[in-house]
Amino acid sequence: MFDVIFVGVASAITSLITASLGLGGGVLLLALLGQILPPVALIPIHGVGQFFSNIGRAYVHRAYLEWDYLRGFFLGSAAGSLMVLPLVSLLGGRFAGLFLGAFILIATWRTQWLKLFRWHPAFSGAITSALSMLFGATGPLVMSVVPNEHWSKQSVLGSHGAAMSFQHGFKTLAFGLIGFELLAYWQIILALLMGAVVGNILGQRVLSKISDQRFRIILKWVLTLLAMRMVVLASLDLWGA
Repeated sequence: MFDVIFVGVASAITSLITASLGLGGGVLLLALLGQILPPVALIPIHGVGQFFSNIGRAYVHRAYLEWDYLRGFFLGSAAGSLMVLPLVSLLGGRFAGLFLGAFILIATWRTQWLKLFRWHPAFSGAITSALSMLFGATGPLVMSVVPNEHWSKQSVLGSHGAAMSFQHGFKTLAFGLIGFELLAYWQIILALLMGAVVGNILGQRVLSKISDQRFRIILKWVLTLLAMRMVVLASLDLWGA
């Protein structure tokens, strides 16, 4: 029972963080679930929790969704998930954190180097979905490839939520196809759902008090801090190898 309550509270808090700031909740939830779930269940159950959290955020901001972008992203996400399905047993990788962290830093502060505005949504969806299947929480990576500089804060949060729900939905289906028993964790999943609902409702109220300009500044620095965390942890892992 403690585990279920712990997961519900964790889901509410992390959904609140992401719903108000755009990022951070997924990475934190992955770390918290890692305290109570076995490694083999961590990525699949985290995917279910993030699906609930992100689809709730997309629903809250449904009037602001950028559908022209999301249609291509949806198709790319499906393709990317299928492409790496045979490789899901190779979760992680010593250089994953370094690669993802460096990419996010460049995408955040030197967007012109990568020409992300020229990336087709389907290509962005395929690449980020493939990485999500292998490494888990890639919300910062997806945020770095969506054209958030040209959207309102509601469009950024809603469309990012929709994009991430595509990815986590496909990830959940993929793990089901290879035999992972989601129903064995139904109490944990129910707690994730209830927490996500509460967190998204509270997060919407917090967001309404943040201006678009301040939101962009906060988003940029949250991305930076999360990317630096990835790089530092990966570097320490390589150093200790």
